[in-house]
Amino acid sequence: MKINVTAFLLAATAMLFSIESALAKSTLMDVYLDAVDNDPEIRAEYALYQAQISNQDKTSGNLLPSVVLTGEIARNREDVETGSGATGTSGLTYFDSNLLALTIKQPLYRKDIFSDIDIQQAKTRVAEYEYRNAEHEFIMRIVQRYLAVLASRNELHYLNTEKNAISEQLANTKKRYKAGINTNADLYEAQATFDLAAAQVIVAETNLFDANAALEEVTNKTYVDITDLQHNFKPVYDGPADIAHWIETANDKNPELIASRYRVESLRYELERAGAGHYPKLDLVAKYSNEDTGGRFGESETDDQSISLQLEFPIYEGGKVSAGIRESNSRLNAEQEHFTRTHRLVKREISKAFKSVSSTVNRVNALKQAVKSADAALSAIKSGYKAGSRTSSDVLDAQKELFKARRDHFQEQYKYVVSYLKLKQLAGTLSSDDVKHVTHWFK
Repeated sequence: MKINVTAFLLAATAMLFSIESALAKSTLMDVYLDAVDNDPEIRAEYALYQAQISNQDKTSGNLLPSVVLTGEIARNREDVETGSGATGTSGLTYFDSNLLALTIKQPLYRKDIFSDIDIQQAKTRVAEYEYRNAEHEFIMRIVQRYLAVLASRNELHYLNTEKNAISEQLANTKKRYKAGINTNADLYEAQATFDLAAAQVIVAETNLFDANAALEEVTNKTYVDITDLQHNFKPVYDGPADIAHWIETANDKNPELIASRYRVESLRYELERAGAGHYPKLDLVAKYSNEDTGGRFGESETDDQSISLQLEFPIYEGGKVSAGIRESNSRLNAEQEHFTRTHRLVKREISKAFKSVSSTVNRVNALKQAVKSADAALSAIKSGYKAGSRTSSDVLDAQKELFKARRDHFQEQYKYVVSYLKLKQLAGTLSSDDVKHVTHWFK
């Protein structure tokens, strides 16, 4: 049997490439792009935005001419009785009639329509910035779920490491117990510590499963592995150091705040719309009709053409207009108060996020040093245990402190990533470029 070496090498290369691709780690940007294509929540928000655009177009159409074509075909029955001295013949007559009419109506002055258009334009701006806000929340949701997987994965890793260390300590305790060095209390304490560690591992496995499921929910994809922060990652804030800069930026760009402004604007137009009931309506109406009919006087055909101005001036409608004005004014006042609340809330959240970024940097550095100190302490206590000056409980406590310091360190690093993006979200500048930038922090 003759083997085609070239074909074999190509097939082997393709297989290796396929395996390598399957095992390759997915980056934060990869996950984000998958979510863009598959997250139903952000797509639903976009559909609502498009629906409002269509609603605006529909309202604007009320200012354009309306053209109505009417047709009628009828079979008529006419029974005429004439009195003395009347002209014409009496009796029962059947005849056909046909009518074709074209009516064109062009609004000239309609305060209600003008206000409706202004209202819908403002609502479209509200929908636009609500969608932008949804985009920002979408980015934060993806990043937080991505980091939740990493946090759960690392938690499980450290708990397994801790469990293995406790298992070794338990084995040593059993040996020392058999040798008569350790007491029953030492053995029971070591066994209880191991059982608790095993239970914590089970909880961590469940948490990791849930975190992966949450990420899959928005991406519709299962990931073999995802990149974690670089081992030597050191957060350094290099943005504007003046909080006033962030507050000013948020005033101009925060989508939630801008949407609230346009809600106030739309309700101002609603107030105008409510008062439109006191304004006249003026329309230009052009009609053309052709009627072909019979009857006792014989067949006839009539062409009718007209063009007119129709003026409608409201006098009194039972107080509905005045009540509508009061209602709209109250709704406007309520929305203005809501805007004030939103503005203050954004300002407070900006201050909180700005402070969180700087304080997180300091905590990450402090916890990094804490890990080194806990590691050195564990080594010293292990040496003391071998020398007989330390107990197994001292070793286990030192191990727990080390693992806790490591967990706190990586969790604080993840918190910095979230705080950094949260600050940009509140300022209204968050975008996919920030996701690309943050992705470089991972390996």
